Amino acid sequence: MGLETGTGIGDLVPTNPLSTDAVSSGDDHIRLIKTVMQSITFLKAVRAFPATATWTRPTNVKYVLIYCLGGGAGGGAGGTGSFGGGGGGGGGTGLTWLSVGAIASATVTIGAGGAGGVGSTVKGGVGGETTFTGPGPVVYCRGGGGQIGAAYNSGGPQTTTNNGDATFPGGAGEDGNPPVAGAVSNGGQGGGNGSAVGVAAAANSGGGGGGGACNAAVANPGGAGGSGYCIVLEFGW
Repeated sequence: MGLETGTGIGDLVPTNPLSTDAVSSGDDHIRLIKTVMQSITFLKAVRAFPATATWTRPTNVKYVLIYCLGGGAGGGAGGTGSFGGGGGGGGGTGLTWLSVGAIASATVTIGAGGAGGVGSTVKGGVGGETTFTGPGPVVYCRGGGGQIGAAYNSGGPQTTTNNGDATFPGGAGEDGNPPVAGAVSNGGQGGGNGSAVGVAAAANSGGGGGGGACNAAVANPGGAGGSGYCIVLEFGW
């Protein structure tokens, strides 16, 4: 009986080899079963990268599922007697499935959060990109950087620069409040933050910084965006 071909368990024929086949045919089927078994992968480990580092491929890891979160943008500064600063946009995310059996290592770069705007009506900084890059064929996944927190009033938009098998935009920052006579007008919310002095987003959250409030005498600064994050799920046998 001829040897079937197979790349998965479903390809194996339970009735092979036949009782009339030669012993060598049985040996071939044993080799085929071993090949198919080694094509099956299981989740072996989950590795988190809160900071830039080198990922080293463990023995028998053949594939990885990468989750990258970009850094959030900083919030805009509040104006003196004008609008509150807009909140920074959140960092985008990307998911990518990669075959890594041919590489030994890769570099994980965590995107920094954008700086908060300082000075009357100054924009917040753009968040950095979180990447997974290795030698040989393209091996990367980019969580899009956080967007700019506008000079004042207008919140940072959603990111549009994600790359991966599946991508998701970061949330837009809120607009800053318009001035109110005799009162402080708060800055826009970004990543859950917004106050007189813009609150910084938490590290590794990818959240946007809060916008600074407007005040008749003080240009309150915006908060910094949160840095990004990377998770690598390792599959092998």
